Amino acid sequence: MLALGCRPSVPAEIRYRVVVSDSPQLSGAAVTRQGASVGSLSAAGSIEFTTPSSVRPSALALAVALPTPCGPRSTPLELQRTPDADSDRRIAELMATERVVLLRARLSSSAGLASSVVLLDRGADARPVRIGESVIAGATRATIFHGDCGASAPVRVGDEVLGTWRSESAATLVSLEPVCHRLSTLGYGDAVAGAPVLFRQRVRALREVPEYVLTPAPASVRGRPHEGARYVRELVRAPCPEGPPASEVAARAMANGGCLAAMPALRRAVNDDQDDIASAVQFAVCAARNVEREGIEIAQGALAVHPEARERFVQAFRDAGLAGAAAGL
Repeated sequence: MLALGCRPSVPAEIRYRVVVSDSPQLSGAAVTRQGASVGSLSAAGSIEFTTPSSVRPSALALAVALPTPCGPRSTPLELQRTPDADSDRRIAELMATERVVLLRARLSSSAGLASSVVLLDRGADARPVRIGESVIAGATRATIFHGDCGASAPVRVGDEVLGTWRSESAATLVSLEPVCHRLSTLGYGDAVAGAPVLFRQRVRALREVPEYVLTPAPASVRGRPHEGARYVRELVRAPCPEGPPASEVAARAMANGGCLAAMPALRRAVNDDQDDIASAVQFAVCAARNVEREGIEIAQGALAVHPEARERFVQAFRDAGLAGAAAGL
């Protein structure tokens, strides 16, 4: 407590605590001041460091190294300062009472980088995961930024390539162990839930970030007044189906009984592996023979992950005499 009538003086060193307000899952990202390292962001998105008393908030010139598939990209931090942030009086009072000068910051609006979430099911495997040149060490959830790094990058653990990360997905599941997962949309109240998707793919592109990851959603939730329906997404481990892969079952069924016999197995094959374009094309064609719109939607779902396969779907529709479906893409 300060004595009445006494005014504190600025100490020889200033202790800063900077909290990056919009830094989801940037734990461990390196922070620099005028190009020199001052440490890494904590799990809460904050960092503390000391400077000489002559270095005031307006002169900090902080930057953070954002993880991208091309490697770390240094991006300026914009400090949210009060008009008197640099004044001797304010600095002296904060150091005397709080022992630290608290500043809030955000990523520079000029960074121009999109981001997506990486969800990791590590199981008992604590090894680092590499997405391109970006390394995720220890975390089970991370944010990866991208811009001019390309649309995809390999996902590796050690020397093993698990799959491919794609920039267009809102989230990516990376499973270090070869297990199966189930993605479900659960409904509460008046909501009508769809069928779950069971897959064994170890790197899986997701259109949305699930609310519950590797943790079951609750059996019930407290609704708001007049709320008729609520949906949540749940991503959990699930037992793998027994028997041969669905793509093999589908191929045999197609050879023996055509589309009608193969449709159930084709659906499982497409759910099981987003990279199985052959099954996706056959599934879309078979569906379009019955309901054109359904075949188009199946193709569009596959193209959201593999846009480069568009001509393959178009040609398959044309070869099957489904000109309307081909035009729909």
